[in-house]
Amino acid sequence: MSSRAVRALYRLLLRQARDLERQGVAALDIRMPLNKEAWLFEGGSHSWAAPRDIYRLESLRTLAPWAAKGVASGSLPPPELRALVSRCFRHPPASSSREEQLDRAFLSLRLLSEQVHMHCHCSSSCETEGVDVEVTTGYVGNQRDLDPTFEAEEGAEEGADGNTYFTYRIRVSNCGLPREEKQTEAVTADRAAHKQASGARLEASEETVQLLGRHWLIYDSRGVLIHEVPKGTSGVVGCTPLLEPGACFEYYSGVDLSEPAGSLRGSFQMAVVNPSKPHDKWIRTFDAEVAPVAFVATGGAA
Repeated sequence: MSSRAVRALYRLLLRQARDLERQGVAALDIRMPLNKEAWLFEGGSHSWAAPRDIYRLESLRTLAPWAAKGVASGSLPPPELRALVSRCFRHPPASSSREEQLDRAFLSLRLLSEQVHMHCHCSSSCETEGVDVEVTTGYVGNQRDLDPTFEAEEGAEEGADGNTYFTYRIRVSNCGLPREEKQTEAVTADRAAHKQASGARLEASEETVQLLGRHWLIYDSRGVLIHEVPKGTSGVVGCTPLLEPGACFEYYSGVDLSEPAGSLRGSFQMAVVNPSKPHDKWIRTFDAEVAPVAFVATGGAA
């Protein structure tokens, strides 16, 4: 029974990888699940984190350590994903029992489904002048579920649930590498794979940048602009982080909408600074694009 089940799960995993290829997905970027309580119940959070390429590889190693052995990148083109599935389940380690293989196959299927959902429906990533902005959104709940004192407004439809709450995690990575640090083989391969998939330049920036402000455009499900945070609004979550090459600033925030779907796009206003004199006049400024990302009220593990 367990042997047939493993084979069936193996075929499902391969099917998901083939579906990604048919959809034109260049690479599946592995991400950690969202902390959906960080914004709504904990008031938001922010921290320094691993930059984009290292983060994706570390995410793969954390979520699926049995699959990460020998893998140099956390951005997996569909052919590499298929080869990884085959190595793990068509030719599993001789030391693993059928029960272990079955458990890993079920867990792998759940993890892959979650990653595909995040990548294809709830995330965006865009690199501008060496600064990569990755956004991942997640459905938290509706007002009726979250607020025990909620009462629908007079005249509202029967069973109205009130506003819908979404959280989002933003990671701003300065994709350059510090001069004094050598690139590891894994990081070098990951950068090259990501650049090749995105068509971006292969050169690594060695500039220090500062996030000065933001510009948000929030739309409803029909594409109508419903809220704008003016361009140049100071910082994010009370911070104007200084990002040296190889640094990443990560934070959580959120939004409530009057309907169960919408989208967000915008930009961060960035300045290139002299790292030895960060308070001197900026060398130059630019806008780091925040690519459009959807808010989707589903049960998917975003």
